[in-house]
Amino acid sequence: MKKYIYSISILFFFLCARGQQSNPFVSGFDKTMPSIVLGTPRTVWIHLPNNNGGNQNTGKEHYPVIYLLDGDANFNNIVSITEFMSNAGLCPPMIVVGILHPARMADLTFGTDKETPGIVGNGDKFMLYVGKELMPYIESNYPTAPYKIFVGHSVGGLTVVNTLIHHPYLFNAYVSLDGALWWNDQQIVKDAKVTLANKNYKGKTLFMALANRMEKGMDTLQVQKDTTEGTELLRSNLEFIKDIFKTKTN
Repeated sequence: MKKYIYSISILFFFLCARGQQSNPFVSGFDKTMPSIVLGTPRTVWIHLPNNNGGNQNTGKEHYPVIYLLDGDANFNNIVSITEFMSNAGLCPPMIVVGILHPARMADLTFGTDKETPGIVGNGDKFMLYVGKELMPYIESNYPTAPYKIFVGHSVGGLTVVNTLIHHPYLFNAYVSLDGALWWNDQQIVKDAKVTLANKNYKGKTLFMALANRMEKGMDTLQVQKDTTEGTELLRSNLEFIKDIFKTKTN
């Protein structure tokens, strides 16, 4: 499974780097459900493996589940990747749940950030919806296995890391791609410095990927000493990664 997470993450990162596009889904079906937590109905796109008929029949097999943020932009890509890799024997067939966001920045950020005035993150409430309403619904209605993967890009990556740090029990594996860990003066990086040493992350897998945004002639050591806005995303992720290895070593 770890080999699969690595492979799907690399492919997903490549596709995200090409730019997010809102395309109608071509494989799967949509479900709109009321949410008591959020106070408004929410829609997700769901793909069941083709060997299950790609429909809502449960059958006898049970499948790991990918919960995908920014589902409208990335659903088709991930479905294509999982089907290709499962057909090649590189991973088990997977259920894909693409989560749609009526207000993306509100769903996928936490608190406020001085660089984005007017946006108030509602991420804690959104993740309460995911954990208390969406996941139980998926597990009650579809042939799910216990293994769950959480995937997000940019502020979706911020949500993935925030969930790992504060709610590691929700998923088995976490995939952050170009995570916006700079948000709110790198608050999640600061939280992690304390939390990593005091919580049990045994059995959890984290994969992180970053696009190379460094200026020509700059390396990661120089980036970490830089203070300009252009390196903020890289610096916040590198600081977080450094803290993970410190905790692991100590």
